[in-house]
Amino acid sequence: MENYFIDKICKEFSFSRITASILIERGFSSIVDIKSFLYPSEKDLANPYDLKGMNDAVSLIKEHFSKKSKIVIYGDYDCDGVGAASILYLAFQKNGIISEVFLPNREEDGYGLKLDSIDKMLLTYKPDLLITVDCGIQSVEEVEYLQQLGIEVIVTDHHEPGASLPKCICINPKIQTEYDELSGAGVAFMLISAVFGKKEALEYVDICAISTVTDLVPLVKSNRIIVSLGLNKINSDKSNLGLKCLIDFIMRKEDKNVIIKSSDIAYKIGPRLNASGRISSAFKSFKLLISKDITEINQIINDLEIENKYRQDLCIDTIESVKNMLLEYDLSTHRVILLYNEKWEAGVIGIAASKIAEEFNKPTILLTKNNNCAKGSCRSIKGINIYDVLKSNSQFLNNYGGHEMAAGLSLDYRNINPFLESCDTYIYSNYPPELFKTISDNAFNLDDISDVNIQLTKELSLFEPFGMNNRKPIFSVCVGSLNFSPINSYPHIKYELTKNIRFIGFNKIDYLEILQADVMKRIRFSLNFENFRKREYATCFVLDISLKSFDIDNHFLAYNDLSRYILTNNPETMFKNPYKPNDYFGRIVLVWNYNNFLLAMENYPNYILKFMKLDSFNTFNTILFSPNKDETFEYFSEIILFDIPPKNYIDHMLKKYSNITLVSRTDIFPNNYLININQNHLNTTYSFLRKYLPEIINSQDPKIIFSFLVSKGFTITIHMFKLCCIILLELGYLKIDTNTQVWSIAISSRSLDESIIYNRLKN
Repeated sequence: MENYFIDKICKEFSFSRITASILIERGFSSIVDIKSFLYPSEKDLANPYDLKGMNDAVSLIKEHFSKKSKIVIYGDYDCDGVGAASILYLAFQKNGIISEVFLPNREEDGYGLKLDSIDKMLLTYKPDLLITVDCGIQSVEEVEYLQQLGIEVIVTDHHEPGASLPKCICINPKIQTEYDELSGAGVAFMLISAVFGKKEALEYVDICAISTVTDLVPLVKSNRIIVSLGLNKINSDKSNLGLKCLIDFIMRKEDKNVIIKSSDIAYKIGPRLNASGRISSAFKSFKLLISKDITEINQIINDLEIENKYRQDLCIDTIESVKNMLLEYDLSTHRVILLYNEKWEAGVIGIAASKIAEEFNKPTILLTKNNNCAKGSCRSIKGINIYDVLKSNSQFLNNYGGHEMAAGLSLDYRNINPFLESCDTYIYSNYPPELFKTISDNAFNLDDISDVNIQLTKELSLFEPFGMNNRKPIFSVCVGSLNFSPINSYPHIKYELTKNIRFIGFNKIDYLEILQADVMKRIRFSLNFENFRKREYATCFVLDISLKSFDIDNHFLAYNDLSRYILTNNPETMFKNPYKPNDYFGRIVLVWNYNNFLLAMENYPNYILKFMKLDSFNTFNTILFSPNKDETFEYFSEIILFDIPPKNYIDHMLKKYSNITLVSRTDIFPNNYLININQNHLNTTYSFLRKYLPEIINSQDPKIIFSFLVSKGFTITIHMFKLCCIILLELGYLKIDTNTQVWSIAISSRSLDESIIYNRLKN
């Protein structure tokens, strides 16, 4: 049956079987549904009147319009709340309705309707009707307070409702069983569609698209249509003036024809609109979206740029602070990361939590001081619903709200530790530990790398816009030797499959040797279609490389083993991890010899297998085969040396970590190498280094140095180059500064016979 449907899709759309299979894998079961997905149309938008409360809301709004009542739009300080407020404001203004907008301050007011914030709003505005956007669904007491003051209320929101709803008109897809999930701006878009018609709502679809992508709601059904139509408008000359100027400033300084994609919204546009709400006042971004004054718009854009840079710096500092705190956190026991620091900036802890959750593969909750309580942001990992975690432990919380992947909360300081323990217990009981094992998304397996072609890339471009629940397809293919090469003197690599198809590996130069080697490995990558000067290109971005077979040539194993005789980094910090590993977390096994690696796999059958380096800070139990000399393991509770390393390496590790275990077994194999290295290799390497090291700006990373030498005619392979370098270091002909790590040529009179490394390679 599946093959029949694949054939049907291929015939209907002229697609490859790969594209057809991906569509089926994503749950499409009819040609009609596929057409709606591939070609989003405004006619397929959900009917706004199918939202509960919409009829009553429209009647009440029109009643207040006719009476020329005072209307206040009460929003939120993030991009979604700002976008929703601007949609209502602009639509009301265009149709002759005067309204005011109140946006709470993140620091002073916090999220949503609060009694103090309402009082602040009432000092300036005296509304007859208050319409919330992107908030209010849990504000039962606050709505009652407004009504006692004679103010009518319409709540529009998209967050999870509480046990009871406010006793007013509520519009929220989450309070009914059958409706497309929307962002806060999406709900505002539907409200305008109901009040003034779909044509009027589409005037603001570009703003709605920005909010929808930025707020991480699923890009399916109406959300997908909104973002698709919004991108079309953004890429035309009809976009909102403030948005157009912002995008021109960010992305179109050199090329006015740059096509904006959903990824640009997520990583470039959205963060800048969010920056004002995080750093100063969200009203700044709101003014950008409603202003017609170019001078004012350009001033706001400059302010947002400064604030976004400040936000980025704050975020980097916060992430670094979190990582330092995690050195003393029991990552082996805790299933959730929960940390408090009163110095953290509330506006960036959500971004920091997202990064930590991604790198450590655990749900992350970061808290900071807010008046007399702790307030924070949560970010989750695939498979764990963080809102359910909060809801199930709400007895410890003052407030909470959010989605499956992101949420906010506040709690009393005394409840932080009990809340952590309760969250751990809940996750232990409801989620299997294997969920924490890998970070990678599922990938579609290709039979051969030749399956990658321009036509496939063009077909997949129809899946745009990408986002939550419509991720960019990830592919996996098993390959042998691929002729990757360095990109100039950068730590990046490239491989040209054809003249129009290239693979790019950013910061993947560590894997250059293994990619070039005739050993089976699996590479994961994404595809990107590009059209430049009427030529079509496909760029494949390499995400990670894993080995299918660990039976690797001695050249690869020799360097990582023997370089431990040359330790250029003296440990300045002693990492003391007092926590114990368990069956799932906290233990890393280091092994350099292939036969010992096989023994380790027998002893630890359920461990993650990694080669050379760790690609995250995930502390799920791991075997690391042939680890790089400078790889660090400070987040693990126990480090097992399952091999016979050089004594000076053992001494080095004992000085750096307090949790080293040396395996003492009679069946451990010694590391012996027979490699055809000779004095000519050493002379050539020394000659090139002596001539070109002064020209190399970044003379710290051996891969970058090697790339530069290759550009000057150096022909020795990278693994032989690296072996020669550690011998030159050992004999004193090469020097690496212990502080700067910069390489330089030195003078020495030692002979090759004195090299322990050279003799190990030859014997």
